[in-house]
Amino acid sequence: MLRFAIAAALLAVPAAAIAQAPRYQDSGGRAWDAIPSENGLVLATRGITVHLSRDCKAVSARYGEGTWQWANGGFTVRFANQEIGFPSQQVDVGQGQACRG
Repeated sequence: MLRFAIAAALLAVPAAAIAQAPRYQDSGGRAWDAIPSENGLVLATRGITVHLSRDCKAVSARYGEGTWQWANGGFTVRFANQEIGFPSQQVDVGQGQACRG
């Protein structure tokens, strides 16, 4: 079910939006494309996708379910066995102040 939801979110995005997607860089140096979705944002890099929802949840086929939060110093995505930091970068998925850490 989780993989279906991620695949459906990616398929719902026009190819032109993917080609012009903003990019983020994590603390490990990987570049991530940011693709708007119906309920938030999909981050994608090298076969890994992470969906950030407006209710501060994060979902990934590779890492499972987790949470994300932003602060003045960037934003962080946390899973049970993985944390991905995006220092000095801001993300807005229409959640307002809800996901502030």
